[in-house]
Amino acid sequence: MIEMRETLAELDANPACKGIILRSAQPKIFSGGLDIMALHAPPRDELALFWTALQDMWMTFFGLGTPTYAAINGASPAGGCLLAMCCDERGMLANAGVIGLNETHLGIVAPEIMFAQPFARLIGERAAERHLQLGTLMSPSQAQQLGLVDELFDTEDELMAHAVKTLEQYARLPADARAMSKRVLRGPLIRRMEQEREGELRMVIDLLLSDTVQANIGAYLASLKARKKLSLIHI
Repeated sequence: MIEMRETLAELDANPACKGIILRSAQPKIFSGGLDIMALHAPPRDELALFWTALQDMWMTFFGLGTPTYAAINGASPAGGCLLAMCCDERGMLANAGVIGLNETHLGIVAPEIMFAQPFARLIGERAAERHLQLGTLMSPSQAQQLGLVDELFDTEDELMAHAVKTLEQYARLPADARAMSKRVLRGPLIRRMEQEREGELRMVIDLLLSDTVQANIGAYLASLKARKKLSLIHI
């Protein structure tokens, strides 16, 4: 996350960079989200560093002046959805897999400023309230219907071509006016994070280190390990 934040900041400061496309080189996975292993029984100070790095990355990404496009070419649960929501535009492969905020399945509450509020900005408060509680992982068509993604594409070539075309459209506008217009709507959330990040940090650490959540994470990791063993046996 630290490297990603630094790279984004460098690109944003480079006047030759007219747009940023976020795309995965991993087949079928746009982003699997936060490293679940890092959330299983971590020392409190390490968890604090981990979450602080996420907050820093989010503030940089969500507030970028450079136009951004999420080319979602694979599954995008939880933290992957967070990354997509940071972008100005989101295109997705029609067969990419699921996208959404599924934290409640592990007993985790999606933090308000980075997760819940951007989610509600895109799909509306009523839909966000429902899908946050249910931890819904949406199909691409459902995500488009709700407004979580803007366009669906059958091939990756079509997705990337549209990403370039969209960013070219943004680049034709006066950069300062466009970026300031973006900050009018995104600035309040970023300022809230700056003011409330310590409180969020304490809340998240207490929640993640609770016995209930740690038991849920442990059970989830055990299920993944069992599935891997079954897969190996099957092969």
